[in-house]
Amino acid sequence: RIGTRGNAPRATPSGLYPYPTRATLLSVMATTATMRSHATAPARLSARGALGSSGQLSKTRAATRNARRAVTRATGAPPTSAEKRTATNALTKKDLVAYIESGCKPKSEWRIGTEHEKFGYQLANLRPMEYDAHVAKLLNALVDRFDWEPIMESGNIIGCKLNGQSVTLEPGGQFELSGAPLANLHQTCAEVHSHLYQIKTVAKEIGVSFLGLGFQPKWSIADTPVMPKGRYKIMKQYMPTRGNKGLDMMFRTCTIQVNLDFESEEDMVRKFQTSLALQPIATALFANSPFCDGKPSGQKSLRSDVWTDTDPDRTGSLQWVFEDDFGFDRYAEYVLDVPMYFVYRDGVYHDVTGESFRDFMRGELPQFPGEYPTLDDWEQHLTTCFPEVRLKRYMEMRGADGGPWGNICALPAVWVGLLYDETALSDAEALVATWTPEEREYLRKAVTKDGLQTKFRDGTVQDIAVEMVRIAKEGLTRRGCNEENFVDGLMEMATSGQTQADKLLDAYVNRWGMDIDRVYKELTSSRVHPMGGTAYLNLEDIEEPYNSGVRFSAMPPTKRFRDMDQLSGGEKTMAALALIFAIHSYRSSPFFILDEVDAALDKTNVEKMAQFIRNRSHGTNPGNEGKPCQSIVISLKDYFFDKADSLVGVCRDIDQACSRVLTFDLEKYPEGIEE
Repeated sequence: RIGTRGNAPRATPSGLYPYPTRATLLSVMATTATMRSHATAPARLSARGALGSSGQLSKTRAATRNARRAVTRATGAPPTSAEKRTATNALTKKDLVAYIESGCKPKSEWRIGTEHEKFGYQLANLRPMEYDAHVAKLLNALVDRFDWEPIMESGNIIGCKLNGQSVTLEPGGQFELSGAPLANLHQTCAEVHSHLYQIKTVAKEIGVSFLGLGFQPKWSIADTPVMPKGRYKIMKQYMPTRGNKGLDMMFRTCTIQVNLDFESEEDMVRKFQTSLALQPIATALFANSPFCDGKPSGQKSLRSDVWTDTDPDRTGSLQWVFEDDFGFDRYAEYVLDVPMYFVYRDGVYHDVTGESFRDFMRGELPQFPGEYPTLDDWEQHLTTCFPEVRLKRYMEMRGADGGPWGNICALPAVWVGLLYDETALSDAEALVATWTPEEREYLRKAVTKDGLQTKFRDGTVQDIAVEMVRIAKEGLTRRGCNEENFVDGLMEMATSGQTQADKLLDAYVNRWGMDIDRVYKELTSSRVHPMGGTAYLNLEDIEEPYNSGVRFSAMPPTKRFRDMDQLSGGEKTMAALALIFAIHSYRSSPFFILDEVDAALDKTNVEKMAQFIRNRSHGTNPGNEGKPCQSIVISLKDYFFDKADSLVGVCRDIDQACSRVLTFDLEKYPEGIEE
């Protein structure tokens, strides 16, 4: 399982989202019946009747969803969620180690989970978003418009969730998407695409936008609103007592991270050691935080520099990871020694900062005498450790700055390529095998300032970055999922030595007139991604592809990914044509015969499709130059066939009692002429 939420559903072999069972549907409908307040609602539902009508089932699902939302918003918690239970028996260290070890899974079940954060700001004055005026409205719009479920705390909406994804808030209002566990990078990028579309659509309506940077370029901590989450109130009070930049970390940084699986303890150790050694190289590649307080900070990754002076009890380079006895047990020992932040009970975060989890396990926590922790408490405590590689029941790669859409896709790509292919992992191990503890610590601190130009041995970090991306690209190629193009942008940065930070600093001096406000316009004026839909192909059996089929999934604009059999007729038509013409782009055909493919489409989509086919036939579509083809289209809609070059009409000849064929050359009549 991958993703920040331990209970997120994983992708199923039949598609991205698991199908509910008959028993689950009946259970949900029964719950709906008991939640209805009006007396006329039937308390019993016939299985045959309930499942026999798709319309009735749709209404039932909607009623269930609305009822759950109402209860959630009224009580601050989902009606089906239980409070964290108080343990009556003491946990042992063996229990804690077993919890982490339970993440082991066979390679066939490995998934990819991507998280990314971004700064929201007001278009009118560039100031950070306020909770009531902007953040709450954004979250509620995701719930009401795009079918997400709200996450509440003390009556405030603090996030939402949908099909293994969650949108949550960082302390200063940074918006974070924690993605679902997905099978390949195409699905990951599609998920990002869908999320950005949704929030940008709503953001425009309320006068805000988003910025993909690793550090807040203009506003101070004092200028940044605090989100209404109990754990952040506790952390805000404690952070200044341990290090000088803890509040900067909380309120002024954004990151991209990827969460990956491991097969065994040995596999975890190899991946952990290799990825931890290479995190500084990733920091240099993804450097994108050169500004602070309206001017250059002197750092290319100020976000990463902040971590070098944040609570040393729970950060650092963890040099003991490279010792022979590292494993699940050693990591659990490390986490046990990290001071606690809080205990969550009865919907409230209780401040226990500085206390020992070991004392909690003995029932000796001063604030909760005689009470023992649950595995939920252990899971929460694991999240309060902040090394650049973090171990839960999966591994988190945490060394990259927040950034633009391409970086969000590239970060998981480079780590999947390095760690999910045996040859690539061995090559990456060899790359870092001779680095000393002193060299690893030097890299961790030096790259924050100099990025790819950081000197190392007889060369620079840029040399290592080129080799690292090369290994990752080869690993992605061997995966056989056509994912290797996701690191092409990284290779360009590595070979040129120009990261996002370098480009921003150059623009600041040469194009912006040293006006930091220009960063907002520069990074948000263009469309982050096209507003159309997205589709992908996925082998059902990667190991034995010829024994199974190819699954085609599509995401229409503003909607989530679904299997083809769950799409409407019009959506299926557009997806099928996209696949046909994608194949044509790869290997062209001399002509197509399209028989009433517009039957299920509305006028807008018919016109779009007609223009696309016309351009494709003339070889004028972008990327299709020089590959014209003849399209023979059968249609009954005039706003489709009026785009044709010529018409062939079939009509009835009453006198002859047979059909007649009429032809008409439209090329003599330029478009736009009515008669």
